This record gives sequence, C-alpha cells and structure tokens, in this order.
Amino acid sequence: MSESKPAPQLRDLPSTINHVSYVTDDMEKSLATFTALGATDPVEFETSVASIAMLKIPVGDHHLRVEIVMPKGKGNLFSDHMERRGPGLHHLGLSVPKFSDYFDALIAAGCIMKLDMRKAAIGSSGNAARNQGFESCYLDCSPIGGPNLELFGT
Repeated sequence: MSESKPAPQLRDLPSTINHVSYVTDDMEKSLATFTALGATDPVEFETSVASIAMLKIPVGDHHLRVEIVMPKGKGNLFSDHMERRGPGLHHLGLSVPKFSDYFDALIAAGCIMKLDMRKAAIGSSGNAARNQGFESCYLDCSPIGGPNLELFGT
C-alpha cells in the first residue's frame, strides 16, 4: 500500500517575483503614474482581451517588471477583476523551478485555479512538442488572504 506524499510547504519552495500586474481603466494615466515612479522602457501591445504595457522599475541593482493591463470587452480574467474590485493590483507573477510542487502546495492551502494556460498554449499553437515543459497558470489566492498569482515554471 503506497502512502500519498504531503504537499510541500510554501516556505520551503524557492520562487522569484517575475512581475507585478496592475489592472486599469485609463492606460495613459497609469503610464504617467508609473513613469513618475521611475518606470522606464515602456513596451505596449494589444491582445484579444486587453491593451498591455510592460515597464521596468529600478529596484537596487535590478529591475521589477510592471505589467499594466487595460481590459477589453467582458467575461475575461482582467475585465472580471475590474468589475469586482476596480483598478489596482491584479496579480503577482512568480517564476518557480518546481511548478507542480508549488501548484500542489497552493491548491492544498486553498487557492483556486482560475486559468490553466498549459492547455491553452498547446491548443492554440497546435504543436504540443514545441510547448513541452511550458507550465503556467493563474490562481486566485483570496480564500487564504493572498493575491492572485500567475505561476511560471522555470
């Protein structure tokens, strides 16, 4: 009879903050605010669900990436958040070396899967071999008093 292995404790798992995502209803105002805070190198692009600007904010000898997101339409991860909570922090992006361990620990702690992008990435490209090893998802950690998280396997 095999015993199930308990989920790892979050404190024992290494992670790196990859980016901070901020949802807005006014891209120009948000860009001006983050630029006034020292953000540089804005790169803007469009997706089917949002207008996005990526910036860098100097933090010591490195940069923190900030993602400003202005939702388009209704019924997506960003617009739903904006309707419920208004502008502000949407999620923290975390790079994790052991995706499944981190994911299992967060689910065991009470976080809820919001979007599994492993399936979306494979389905949209039609090339599972090219996406092999790609691991990413959004988790709602509000049930345990935390923010939304976007996990990236490294």
